[in-house]
Amino acid sequence: MHRLLALLAVALPARADDSQLWTSLLVQGPVSGGVWLWFDTSLRFTNDSDRLGQTLVRGALGTRLAPGVTAFGGYAFILTDPPARPALREHRPWQQLAYPIITGNRAQIVGRTRLEQRFREDAGGMSLRLRQLMRATVPLGGPQAPRALGWYEGFVTLSKAGWSPEPGFDQHRGFVGLGVPVGRNAIETGYFVQRFPQAQPDIVNRAFHLTLVVNLPGPPAPQSAAPPRP
Repeated sequence: MHRLLALLAVALPARADDSQLWTSLLVQGPVSGGVWLWFDTSLRFTNDSDRLGQTLVRGALGTRLAPGVTAFGGYAFILTDPPARPALREHRPWQQLAYPIITGNRAQIVGRTRLEQRFREDAGGMSLRLRQLMRATVPLGGPQAPRALGWYEGFVTLSKAGWSPEPGFDQHRGFVGLGVPVGRNAIETGYFVQRFPQAQPDIVNRAFHLTLVVNLPGPPAPQSAAPPRP
């Protein structure tokens, strides 16, 4: 847990270049036999939360390989609408493996490794990116009591296109908040920070992050299926 908190300290600086509002919906669960569905969508309000700056829709199918271990492959569409500039449309096939790191009676830490192939409609070439997430959950009571949440995700560009960041770390994300069970579903909310270290000086955005997690009927959703992050 202390290692995760140290990573969060890197990702949660005091200053911010923009204050945002991120809202997300995640639907996950078994749909047929051993096939699992992952669908999420996110609306990001930027420019001090005054306008819808980015919309993301992502879907995938996967399977459970072992208790707590899931593999998914899918596709994401991202529409970015910056002020006073043309909108950008990105297409992103992706693959991921989610797995437990520490599983105890109380605190749990899970990991998620995702590989993305990024394409933009207005420019040629593909950018390959690796994303590594670590997420900690600490129950604050019984099964229906709130849970303390914290996660860190690092983004590494492996190969660049003319429009993408340089190879290496190009983004850090961190989150601290609460998860509130609602039956088999959950609402997760908290403080989110996004940092772009390749900018000069680096760009830091912070946001209020609200996610509704819907677990489809069937076996319990894999603990490593963290809420959506593009």
